[in-house]
Amino acid sequence: TGHAPLNKYLHRIGKAESSQCPHYHQVDETVHHYLITCPFYRRERHILAGTLGRKATSIYFLPTDPIATPHLV
Repeated sequence: TGHAPLNKYLHRIGKAESSQCPHYHQVDETVHHYLITCPFYRRERHILAGTLGRKATSIYFLPTDPIATPHLV
């Protein structure tokens, strides 16, 4: 469907009470926030960067490339 089950989307369709990140309530939980900027997942991003290099910071590469997607699940 082109959507991720994150609070921003879930709130929009009435499945979550809030659109905010469950770890950092000041921001909406979007794909970009979840994959690139959320401080809660800093350690996981560091590990991912060790595996994928600079591509680990690409919002376009991560959810679509077959090399990256196994590391996200």
